[in-house]
This record gives sequence, structure tokens and C-alpha cells, in this order.
Amino acid sequence: MVLTLKAQDAMTKRFKVVSADTTLHDAIKHLEGETDVLFVKDRSRYEGAVTERRIIRSGLDRQETKVLKIAVPTPKLEKETPLVECARLMIENDILELPVFQNDEIVGVVTAEKVLEAASGKLFGNEKVKNMMSEDVIVCSPEDSIFKVLNLFREHHISRVPVVRGGKLEGIVSMHDIVQKAIQFDEHPDVLAYIDDKKPLYQLPIENIMSIVVETVKPDSNVREAIRKLISADIGAVVVVNDDDEPVGMLTKRDLLERLVMLQERQKAIRVQISSSIQDIDRNELQRELEQFIDKRQKMLGEGQVYAYFVRAAYRPPEKVRTQCRVRLITSRAKVHVKAEAPSEMQALKECLHRIKARLEEKRGS
Repeated sequence: MVLTLKAQDAMTKRFKVVSADTTLHDAIKHLEGETDVLFVKDRSRYEGAVTERRIIRSGLDRQETKVLKIAVPTPKLEKETPLVECARLMIENDILELPVFQNDEIVGVVTAEKVLEAASGKLFGNEKVKNMMSEDVIVCSPEDSIFKVLNLFREHHISRVPVVRGGKLEGIVSMHDIVQKAIQFDEHPDVLAYIDDKKPLYQLPIENIMSIVVETVKPDSNVREAIRKLISADIGAVVVVNDDDEPVGMLTKRDLLERLVMLQERQKAIRVQISSSIQDIDRNELQRELEQFIDKRQKMLGEGQVYAYFVRAAYRPPEKVRTQCRVRLITSRAKVHVKAEAPSEMQALKECLHRIKARLEEKRGS
């Protein structure tokens, strides 16, 4: 049973340790081949993790910038850490690769893929995709400009969207695709921070850069098939389509990790979790606010889970930094997904809760 598995049952050696003064240029070279993540050490002190995606999206000078500048602090796993706890920590810290330590030395890495691989075989592999997918699908058309799609990414805090024409799926475009095109145009890779609809790059139609190869599943497909496609294609999400090839949902690694954690922690009718890579966030205060809101509506909501995600808006000047909050409420009696942006985490959360309350009251009155 996957609930009894430990980190040592799923860890791999697909990692390397680099020094804090390694440049991003050299780090990219280290990530070629059989390496998913770099763990950064400053002498003997562990500083955090770096992935290829983080390097690309940083937009920093790769010849001059050191990995220490973008390394993300991560929890330290032990070999005996339960695999479900690994999944919970991935969600909470918004990172899908965690190091395993023994005697202060890194001996392995547990990835979301390995966790889901174990879960698909022994826990929820036979469950239907439609029971776990996100139904609020954001899409674009082939004629939409890169500028328009970047605004979708920014507004909804997503990194990929299906491309449709006449309702039919034609392709998919990701942040990675746009960053690669920005590099070809000799533009700054941090495309969200330097967005400008007057520049040639941002006027390009999405059909010029989208991928026409899209991994898809049907709503009645089993989750095991979806996980197999996620792992074999090394992607973060599959598109769920109906018999007419129309997108009806998305299933991401995060959706699957959330379900795994929920199955383990059924002691509370509604499980609440805060997720963010923001280092100075007050998780306890936000957790209390969210739990108080849920507790007052326990009978109305039934059983399930609620996740609140926080991210700093990277496209604004530093003096105007704002926080984006997304709340996903999935219970036996309600399914709500809202988002808001405000100067602080608490303000953004309260705005989300206000919108959830309005949705629930609207549903009750209908």
C-alpha cells in the first residue's frame, strides 16, 4: 500500500550537487542528460534546489549569475519520511523535487513523478480522470498573440494553455515555448516582467510557436493512463478531451498530489492547506483565517479539501509588488475555484473567501 511507502522506496540518483558560485550557464550543462535537479551547497551548508525551468524563467544573465541567487530552500527528507508526507511537502512548498538526507549528506531525490508512479499502481490508478481533473479550462486560439497569452498566464497563474479552433483542440503552448522564442528574438527571457505589445515578439500569433503534439486523455480514462503519459512525455499536465476532441478539463501533477494527500488525511471533514514558495509568508495566520471560514460552513460543504496558493506578482515594479492568491475548494457538495490579487497575502485570501461566499450563496439560492 502506497500509504506505507517511504522516501527510500521512491528516491532516485537523478541529481547533482553544485557549489554556490556555479554560474547559471554551467548549471544548465549539469542538467543535461540524467539529471532532474541541482542541489546547491555553500561549502558544507545546503542552500536549496535549482531546476532547468527555474533557470530559464529567472531571466537572469547566465554567464554572470550564480545559482545561489535563484536556489529555492526545500525541506530535507529522510529515508524514512512517508511518501505521502513527501507529497504534502511538495504542495506546501510549491516544488516537485525534494532531497533525501542521511548524516547531513544528500543521498537521493524524491520527485513528483516517482510519488505518482507509486500511487498509480497501488492507490488511485483505476479512478476516473473526470473525478480528479480541473474543469475550469483556460484556452486560446491559434490567432491570439503572444502578448494576449502571456496576460492569460499572468492573470490565472498558469504556465500552459490548450490552443483551440472552433472548439477543437489544435495544440498547446507553454511558458517554456515563449521563453525559447524570446531567446531567439534576443529579448529578455523574463517575458512576464518585460511584456510589451509593441515589440515584434509579443505580436506573433501563438500558432507560430505552439506544439501540435498534445498528450490527451478522456474523462473516463483511468488515472494510471494519465500518469503514464505525464511521466513518459515529461510534462506537467495532460488535456482532457471529449469524443469531439473538445477540451473539457486539465489534469496536472499537482491535482494528483493533492488527491494523494487527501486520501491519507481523512481525519478532518475538510482538509485545509496553504501552498507557496514565498519565504516570509505567515502560514499559520493564513491557515487560521481559512479554517475559520470553512468551519462556519461545514454542513453546507460536506467533505473534501481546500488549497490556497500564493505567489508574488513578478511583472510589477518592486515598489508595487502584489500577491496573487488562488483557492480551490473541492468537496462532496461544492466545487469552487477563485483567484484574487492584493497588496498582501491576507488581503488576497480574504478577497478569495469573499468570492467563494458569493458563489456558495448563489448556488444555495438557485
